[in-house]
Amino acid sequence: MFREDKNLYETIFNILPDVILLIDNKGVLVGVNGRMEEWLGYKPEEVIGIHLLKLPAITVRGKIIVAKKFADRIRGKTVTPYELEFKAKDGTTLTGLIRASAMFDDNGKISHDLVLITNLSKDEILTSQIADAERKYKYLFDNLPYGLAYFKVVLNDDNNPIDYIYEEINENYEEMTGLKSRNIIGKKVTTVLPNMKKNKFNWLEKYGEVVLSRQPQVFEAYSEDIKKWFKVSAYSPEEGYFVSILQDITNDKNNEEVLTKGSVQLAEKVEELSRMIKVMGNRETKIEELKDRIKALKK
Repeated sequence: MFREDKNLYETIFNILPDVILLIDNKGVLVGVNGRMEEWLGYKPEEVIGIHLLKLPAITVRGKIIVAKKFADRIRGKTVTPYELEFKAKDGTTLTGLIRASAMFDDNGKISHDLVLITNLSKDEILTSQIADAERKYKYLFDNLPYGLAYFKVVLNDDNNPIDYIYEEINENYEEMTGLKSRNIIGKKVTTVLPNMKKNKFNWLEKYGEVVLSRQPQVFEAYSEDIKKWFKVSAYSPEEGYFVSILQDITNDKNNEEVLTKGSVQLAEKVEELSRMIKVMGNRETKIEELKDRIKALKK
């Protein structure tokens, strides 16, 4: 059976991401895939033909465990997956998950043992990297000097954005808007801010443009619900979602308004003064003309 299915097994050897060992019923390694070299540093020619208990990648303690598990499988017993410590060629200690199954010949007798070894060390490193990335993301998210909110878009039957749902906000967003995470997460914005659609600035439409185009936008707008001016940077990191980063520019806008009003008032005063100067100038001229006439009459 093994010889007839040799091509099939070779294909499986090359495709699977695990280390694969093919061991005969006497414990001699007769086949191994390239993952052995990738993971433990041993080339196939260095280990093929060696007895299982003489493999340099298996520690002394590991060989005791392997001997018992192998013997159980060859006797037809079921062996559940188990973890085993390995030593790579460079001396690195790695952990693998062992899953094995006996193979039978045409007479129904066990001829080989097929072993798959999953690199748990790689999974642990990946898990650690993901956890580290999540910690860094959370730190950045919580400590940004801007208000940051992550939204899910609500679409109508025509696939147009009509609302959006609060998925996550940071503390600065809470401080800037007065909205608390515990009260709004999972809720539609029109529920949290029922007058949103009455705002002069169409927030829903603007954010809808960002989501549909997947193009970032930066704009300034006044929120009549929150009574503040914001500089907004919005972008869509994935389909159906967008991020809104807020910067409170209310003071700047108020100062700008004061300056604008002051400029208008100053211009009005200047104009009024000009009129007065003109009037006074005309008045002086008329007085001089009147004096000249009086002098002429006296002569």
